[in-house]
Amino acid sequence: LASADIMAFPSETETVGNVVLEAMASGVPVMVADNTSGAEAVRRFGNRGIVVEGRTLEAWVLALSSLLRDPARL
Repeated sequence: LASADIMAFPSETETVGNVVLEAMASGVPVMVADNTSGAEAVRRFGNRGIVVEGRTLEAWVLALSSLLRDPARL
């Protein structure tokens, strides 16, 4: 996981979101669906990723594009 550039986690049904916490602990920016525990972790622990608002493919593509355009976040 630590060698990844981005971790996208589109699940809307995860419960604890350990994989999101593990990615953030490894310094990997995450993309998570809103209204999940992963989104809460991103908001609570220093904005180490993007909370994707919306359930569409377009929303996820826009979020990924914003990360890729900002090398400082990677």
